[in-house]
Formats: sequence, structure tokens, C-alpha cells
Amino acid sequence: MRISAVGRVIVAILGAHHMALVAEPALEREFQTTVTPGKHTALRLENVQVGTQLALKFEVEKPLRVWVLDLANLARFPDVVQALHSQRVADRHDVILVPPRSDDYYVVFDNRDRMDEVDVEVEVRISRAELNVLERPELQRALNRIVASLEKIFIFDAIEVRPAACGVANLLTVGNRIYVCLEYVSAIDEMAGEREAAKALLLYAMLHEFAHVLLRQWEMPFYDNEELADQMATALCTMIEREDASMAQARFFAAAAAAQQQNALNLGVGRHPLAAQRARNIQRWSEAGDEHAKAWQAFLVPRMQPGFLRQLSVRTAPWVRPALVEDELRRRTGAK
Repeated sequence: MRISAVGRVIVAILGAHHMALVAEPALEREFQTTVTPGKHTALRLENVQVGTQLALKFEVEKPLRVWVLDLANLARFPDVVQALHSQRVADRHDVILVPPRSDDYYVVFDNRDRMDEVDVEVEVRISRAELNVLERPELQRALNRIVASLEKIFIFDAIEVRPAACGVANLLTVGNRIYVCLEYVSAIDEMAGEREAAKALLLYAMLHEFAHVLLRQWEMPFYDNEELADQMATALCTMIEREDASMAQARFFAAAAAAQQQNALNLGVGRHPLAAQRARNIQRWSEAGDEHAKAWQAFLVPRMQPGFLRQLSVRTAPWVRPALVEDELRRRTGAK
């Protein structure tokens, strides 16, 4: 299959096939395309389900950047907030990815910085990811404590969190189960350099993932929005007096952004603002502290546990909005 790219071309390469978590056998496709000078071309992978493994092999005639994006980030391209993958490819490149949530995903061949066309070949293999739940008692206890704390604050259906070997450094959510990939835990342990910093990063990642799950359970249409999940996670850090976790995440993203910028300079490509933008946002919300958390109370208070609301009714934390709390308690008790 050969595709002539004029401007941006979106090609659905899986049609309407629904790749469920347990789908077998694997789907395999090979494609060729030519990317026009100064333009980009995207191949669409439709209905990719969370827990699906994407094995991608690229062969390019000349260097260009390859992105793997969800629909929301494709709409922002090139100013994406978060890419599933981004790599400058000079010849051949293989990558195995496990998307963190169900969506349409797009393989973008970015030739905007070249004045000549580039021929591209890509092999796509889509299969069920191997998410192997593992017994890690110490980690499991730490995760259970986070879940128990949130259960005391909010009303939601039971959410199970389990350590797992995923083949990718991430947190993955399937239904109401969150898999904390040991590859991710190892990565933050190595990059953080000290245990307390790694624990803070893991807490923020958990709160971020919980934000996605809670927003989905509460039937919010924007539950998969990364920026909103960061906002909510940062507000929760203030509410549970763990601002150190959000600041640790901001520093982590800032360091990643510096590394990305250096890599971009070495490769002679343009800016790559994924981590940089998230770092600035999280730092800004963290520094706003009580005011940022306070702004979230109109949304969160109606979804809080009665016991926690009663605690807030006598609490003096600056982020608490007493009138909202009192109104919600009266509404639930039917008091006049």
C-alpha cells in the first residue's frame, strides 16, 4: 500500500477492528508512504484498547522524527502535551509500546524540517500485552495505603491497584484496576536518586492515574485529558499535605525537558516541549497551593465521603470552602 502525502494525510490502517485486551491472534500490517517536503503524514490505529501492545518497526530513507500520539495530542500537533513516543529516526527504529488508555492512536512521520520528500516503511504488530501481576508485598502495602486514603475522601467504585510486569515504564488502567508497572518503579528509582524522592514521584503518578479513573467513574467527558488529571492530582497533593510530591514531579519533568532539549540540539531538530510544559504547569499549580486546591472544591465537595465532609466542617485549612461544605452536608441530610 503506497500513500502519497499531501499536507497531513490520515490513513486508518485497522479499519473498525476493535482490539480488546484479550484479543488474539495478533494483527500484523506493513505499509509504505512518501512524506512530502515540509509536511507530515499520520497513520491511524483505530480502537486500540488499553493493555494492547504495539510493536512498530520503521525504516526511513532519510532522517525524520516519528511520533506516536493519541487523538487529543494529534489535534495539538506540533505543540503536543504528551506523546506516547517521539524519536528522531535516521535509518531503522523498533519500539514496543503499551498505550495507557483506549483511544485512536496515530503514527506521525514529521518531515516539516526537510526540503525533500522521504520514503517510509512501517510494520505494525498489535497484540495482547502481557500484564503479569507480581507479588511485591512492600510496594503493595504502600499502594494500598494510597487507595485507603482516597477512599476516606471520595465516593467511588472499588479500584484495585496491583504491581505488574508490563514491558513498559508506565501506569496502566484496565477498567477499575490500575497496574503499577515495575518497569516504571525501577525507572523512577534510578532517575530520582534517593528513596524519598522516588516515593514522592510514585505518589504523584498514582494520584494522576486516580484522577483519570475518578473522572471516568464520575462520568466526566474529559476524563482522559492529561492536563486536567495533572491539575486534579496537584490539588489532591495540597489537600493531603503532600505538596512535596507535586514539586518533585515538576522537577522531574523539568529535568526530562532539559535532557530532551539537549537531545534535540544534538540531533538538529526543533523544540520538544512535552515535559517542559507539564513541568511549568505543575510548578505553577503547586506554588498556587491552597488557591489552586480551593478552586477545585466546587467540583470535589459533592463527591466527598460524609465523614470527610464533617471533618472539613471543623477544619481551618486555607483550601477548605466552608460554605460549600455546609451546603453539601445540609443537602445530604435534608436539613432546612
